[in-house]
Amino acid sequence: MNTLRLHSGASIPWIGYGSGTAHYGKDCAAITLTALQSGFTHLDGAQAYENEPSLGEALSKFTQASTSSDRKKLFITTKLEAVSKAKGQTVESKLRESLQKLGLDYVDLYLVHNPKQHAEAGIVQVWKEMIKVKELGLTKSIGVSNFNKSQIKELLDAGLEAPTVNQIEYHPFVAQTLQPLLDFQAKHNILTQSYGGLTPLIASRFEKVTDAAVKEKREALEKLVDSIAGKNKMTTSQALLKWLKAQGIIAITTSTKEERIKEYLATDSLPDLSAEEVKEITNVTGGIQHRTFDFVPHMDTQ
Repeated sequence: MNTLRLHSGASIPWIGYGSGTAHYGKDCAAITLTALQSGFTHLDGAQAYENEPSLGEALSKFTQASTSSDRKKLFITTKLEAVSKAKGQTVESKLRESLQKLGLDYVDLYLVHNPKQHAEAGIVQVWKEMIKVKELGLTKSIGVSNFNKSQIKELLDAGLEAPTVNQIEYHPFVAQTLQPLLDFQAKHNILTQSYGGLTPLIASRFEKVTDAAVKEKREALEKLVDSIAGKNKMTTSQALLKWLKAQGIIAITTSTKEERIKEYLATDSLPDLSAEEVKEITNVTGGIQHRTFDFVPHMDTQ
């Protein structure tokens, strides 16, 4: 599996299997074990997904069943949800609780899930505590999720180390709007992780859309990606994943179907898209924006 280098020195597989979306609040042990057995080495979880114990179960079964499994070959992420000072919680205590559920001594990446959850303490203080848990060896790397440019800049202006990644909703319908954020992150050696990268291919995500321009551009995107996929002898999902990879973006995706999981993994061995194909996919929406996850309105401001 191809990897990207974090500024912490760690290598991260460019594609990861996520336990959110369809798995939210559900026991996903069986399908996560299938993902591991199929070849995924990068798992993306979160405290807010309410299923860390099932990830731990999958990891335990995978380790027990495979004599060749090695913790160092796996890359496990979890994310910090809101910290309740009233309950005596800290960033460290939340991570230790996650580690117990996951059955791990450390995670490879710990992310601040949503900056809006930390209005009480402030993101600078929370980030200082994130740095502490890394120093304690409870996580190898730290990063953020759903941060806009000004929020990342607040951490940097405080003289603190930069996050290794920022995990955000990223696909062609937000690509042009978010380009200033990606440029800023590149300047500070912060990698972008994408969640929801394949949502433009999911018709149900657009069922309630009334904007005719969005509908028109989605049809144009679907037609273009289908054409590019056909020329390159790949599926449309693989073509969009290759679009992400061409930009140096880490893709977090998921499925409840084994055949889809194997399809996503097979992307790694397929030829890359041409620079022109990447540009065509980026530009086909004409700058028209549409988010399929509406819980981060602050991402529309820089």
